[in-house]
Amino acid sequence: MKKLIFAALAITVLVGNAAVAADLPAKAPPLMRAPVATSWTGCYIGAGWSYTMANLDHSVTNAAGTAVFDTGHDNGAKGWGGTVSVGCDYQLAQSWVIGAFGDWDWTGVKGRYSFNCPGGCLGPTGYIGDIKDKWAWYAGGRIGYVVVPQLLAYVSGGWTEARFGGVNYLDAATGAATGLTRPEETRGGWFIGAGDEYALGFFPGLFWKTEYRYAKYEGKSVSQTCTVTGACGAAGTVHSTDNMRPTVQTIRTELVWRFNMGGSGPGPY
Repeated sequence: MKKLIFAALAITVLVGNAAVAADLPAKAPPLMRAPVATSWTGCYIGAGWSYTMANLDHSVTNAAGTAVFDTGHDNGAKGWGGTVSVGCDYQLAQSWVIGAFGDWDWTGVKGRYSFNCPGGCLGPTGYIGDIKDKWAWYAGGRIGYVVVPQLLAYVSGGWTEARFGGVNYLDAATGAATGLTRPEETRGGWFIGAGDEYALGFFPGLFWKTEYRYAKYEGKSVSQTCTVTGACGAAGTVHSTDNMRPTVQTIRTELVWRFNMGGSGPGPY
């Protein structure tokens, strides 16, 4: 009999607890972090800005190249610009990514360009003018290491071409026009770089990429010509030959939108 009483009491307690629990508000499920995938496979487009510093080392000889007017002058240019990019990546394993890309930069890079002419050439003993680095394009590849799922550190390299504007020389001493010009030209070269890319997380597919690049362009000689008869000689005559060896350093930062071909890309989606 006692066993039946204890059993009845136990059932009553269990039923009562169940009823009370049914009357209580449902407990909210625990907040879960959005899944983080590790695939960097996919393509992207980007846009941003850059800051460029150009070193324009050059020397000047006579038109025939037989006499040196200026053995070496280290001029420079710097300024801000914009950039657009496109590329694709493929994740080889959990930690390694390879990719190919192309960039286009248009810049406001500007600086002084000058040479000395102490003897043996027509006109002033010093020439000076403004030169611009108008635009550049880059095409290459990169290899990266996934530091954490949202962060890729990488190195890059490839081929580049840049457009250097012409120079209208003034007399360095007086500022007067000389009629001497250096032509506008395009130079090819190579580049290397290093940077990182980070998933911002607040918008699907949005990343922030920052990179440093060093580019070295081919050195070659161009003729500097008198456009009008004046201090530099008769119009249409070659006054001197300039050999420029440009190197360019650029810091670039841009927002990248990645459309993922390898699943839900890195970051909270």
